[in-house]
Amino acid sequence: GFSSNQQSPNVSPSATLAMAGVYTLTVIDGNGCSDAANTTVVVNSLPAASAASNSPVCEGESLDLTGGPSGMTSYSWTGPNGFSSNQQSPNVSPAATPAMAGVYTLTVVDGNGCSNAANTTVVVNSLPAATASSNSPVCEGESLDLAGGPAGMTSYSWSGPNGFSSNQQSPNVSPAATPAMAGVYTLAVVDGNGCSNSANTTVVVNSLPTATAANNSPVCVGESLNLSGGPAGMSSYSWTGPNGFSSTQQSPNVSPSATLAMAGVYDLTVVDGNGCSNSANTTVVVNDNPLVSIIPDPGSTCTNQDLLVLSAVSGGTPPYDTYAWTGTGAAYLDATDVPATNFNSPFS
Repeated sequence: GFSSNQQSPNVSPSATLAMAGVYTLTVIDGNGCSDAANTTVVVNSLPAASAASNSPVCEGESLDLTGGPSGMTSYSWTGPNGFSSNQQSPNVSPAATPAMAGVYTLTVVDGNGCSNAANTTVVVNSLPAATASSNSPVCEGESLDLAGGPAGMTSYSWSGPNGFSSNQQSPNVSPAATPAMAGVYTLAVVDGNGCSNSANTTVVVNSLPTATAANNSPVCVGESLNLSGGPAGMSSYSWTGPNGFSSTQQSPNVSPSATLAMAGVYDLTVVDGNGCSNSANTTVVVNDNPLVSIIPDPGSTCTNQDLLVLSAVSGGTPPYDTYAWTGTGAAYLDATDVPATNFNSPFS
C-alpha cells in the first residue's frame, strides 16, 4: 500500500521483508505528458546471530564462546576485560578468572552485508578457599587430628601417609599417633558450584625418648644407694619411689646410708625437647646386715686351761656364706661354709 508524491521518498527508516517488491514511479511534465518506470526492491533478512558459552565455569577452567550461524562473512566478539575476537567460537582463556565474567556480544555480517548481534552472559565462579591444618607436632601415642575448611562444602576428601583417607571435614587420624603417620596430608574440597580446590598440611609425629632406669643394688643396709637414669640431654627427669622418695636429677643418690624402707620399685619419667615423655622403672634390693655376737663358754674361761670355747651367735637368716675368726692367741682358725651352729676355735 505504499504511495508517495515525493521525487525520492523514504519508504521506511526501518525496512521489513514486506517492503520488498516492485515500486512504480509515474512522472508528468509541464506539457501534461506522463511516463512511468519500475524498480524492484530487495529486502534481505538479517542473519540469525547466536551467542553462547560453556559457563558457568570455575576459576582456572577453560572459558569458551560459541557463535552462529556458520558461513558468515565476519564475526566480531567483544566482552569484559577488553576481550575481542574475530573467530566464530573463540577460547576466551584456558584458565578463566573472575574478571572474565560478564556480557559477551557477537556481531555477525552475512554475504549480503547484513549484520545482526547476540549476547551471552558468562559466569566465572571463584574457587573455594580450602584450608588444611593439624594439631601437630604430636608425640608418639598422642591423638592426631586434622582440621579442614571452609565449612559448608559439598564434599571433603583427605589423603595422606600410610594409606590414610577420609571424607570428614576434620577427621581424627588416630587416637594414638605413630611415626608412620607423619608427612603431608592433602584436603580437596568441592563447593555447591562444583568448583574444587585443595590445601596441604605437614604432620610431625615425634618419637618418644627411650627412658632407662637402673640402680647399684643389691646393697646392704648402711651402704650408698644410687639410681641411674637415661638418656642424657632430656629437658626434665622425675624420679619417684618408696618411702616418699622424689628427685629431678638424672642419676640421684637416694641415700648415702640405705635402709630397708628404701627397697622397692623406683619410677623415672623423662621429657625431651619436643615435650614427649616416657618412663622406666628399676627395682631396688636392700639386704639386711647379719647380727653377730661372740659368747665365751662359761665352763671354759678359767686361766691356764688349754681350751677356750667361743660361740658365734648370729641374727638374720642363716646359714651365712662365710665365718672368719681372728684372735690374738698363738693360733686361730678361719672357717667357710659351716652350719649356723656353734663354731669352736681352739687357742693355745
